[in-house]
Amino acid sequence: MMESKTAIVMGQRVALINQRAMYATLLDKFHVTPAEVASLTDRQIYEYYFHPRDKHGSIKTPEAEIQAAKIKGFEEELIALKSLLDGQFIKPDQYERLKAELGAKYGKE
Repeated sequence: MMESKTAIVMGQRVALINQRAMYATLLDKFHVTPAEVASLTDRQIYEYYFHPRDKHGSIKTPEAEIQAAKIKGFEEELIALKSLLDGQFIKPDQYERLKAELGAKYGKE
């Protein structure tokens, strides 16, 4: 006899009711047939259907996250460089040279 109506999924305890809701979402939102659901492991379901997505619905990949960090890093460094120019800590020609180096570093020629 089962003591608890829970399933272990990816290291977390998920209530049976939540598992049913997950299957209903697969059938309704993703149009997966019951036979297809039965052929998938819980991990595959989470990785394929419930993986974090961007605002366009595409699966977020580590490469996309790295690229976003690069853009943020470039913008932050450019702001810091501009503040050095505004504070007259560097000359305009130094600013342009350093800006070009930043562009090369981040692939923004």
